[in-house]
Amino acid sequence: MISYLTISLVLFVLWLLMFFVFDRLTYIIFTRGRLRVRKAIGEGEKVFDVRGMVFERHRDDLFRHWLLGFGTADLTVYTTGATATQIEMPNVVGVGRKLALIHTMLQEIEVTKGS
Repeated sequence: MISYLTISLVLFVLWLLMFFVFDRLTYIIFTRGRLRVRKAIGEGEKVFDVRGMVFERHRDDLFRHWLLGFGTADLTVYTTGATATQIEMPNVVGVGRKLALIHTMLQEIEVTKGS
């Protein structure tokens, strides 16, 4: 009985670390006209222009997204230009609301006053 509890407790702690710590090491920051991808450890920050970007939401894993993730989804961002890359963000909580905010922000282009 104790061995089953010990094994399950160790696995639960590992899952908590993966979900709350290691999955959150990459951040995407949206500003008007720019997308910043910030790595918490190592690479620093990359900045992309938002023109021509494509966003995809994936909710294809019933167990991971619906049962364990409480409605999470994976977000994939495809950038364009000379450095076209694919950025994947797994297990994004509240992805529908966040995508609506992103699309609203993409419609607003930052305009600066020339001198």
